[in-house]
Amino acid sequence: RLSPGGTADLAVTSDRGHDRLRIHRIDPSRPGGPLTDVTDPAAPRVFSADQDEVDEQATAYGLATWTDRRSGRSYALASRRNRTSVALLELLPTRSGTVTYRKVRSLDLPSAFRLPDGTSWSPCGEPGELPQVEGMVVDPADGTLYAGQEDVGIWRMPADLRGKPVLVDRVREYGVPGTYDEESEECAPGKDPGFGGSRVSADVEGLALLHERNGDRYLLASSQGDDTFA
Repeated sequence: RLSPGGTADLAVTSDRGHDRLRIHRIDPSRPGGPLTDVTDPAAPRVFSADQDEVDEQATAYGLATWTDRRSGRSYALASRRNRTSVALLELLPTRSGTVTYRKVRSLDLPSAFRLPDGTSWSPCGEPGELPQVEGMVVDPADGTLYAGQEDVGIWRMPADLRGKPVLVDRVREYGVPGTYDEESEECAPGKDPGFGGSRVSADVEGLALLHERNGDRYLLASSQGDDTFA
């Protein structure tokens, strides 16, 4: 809902270079565009405390939006590049007709995992980088967030980030040890202990929901590691 009293469809994107959301109004009478930028100039950074942190590029990355059917409030969920964080941001109209946002809360997914054989495993990556989330989607029917942690798998949790995340599917490479090679800037995998899933290969990328007319619902996932969809 935008001031003064009207509603509008919005396109929300993550501005990685500035660690902010960019918000554009969609004019239904002009299906060919252009979009109108309605981002409040004073909108805050999503994760970074200052410009030095922005320059490190651990900024807003993946994004999903939804409107809570119970409250009517609209939200965005943003993940953080090279970190495990996900932030819940409420979209808010200003008196001038722009849109800003406020951080409601944030959640950090695990970066290390206990395997069935009792050992601990973390996905291999460049030193200092943690397994990030990219693809996210919210089921508007029940407010469930599905989040793809690229080198780990797909998580399910309440979109308000109040509940406990559940790892509902693992990438095939889950549990595979790796050694980072600085010269090639790649990870050399070790022996597969067999703890991974069977549907997706790292990286887990985009996620989407499909609702059939008969009531069946499906989660579609981009499996970048083997160029397939699951």
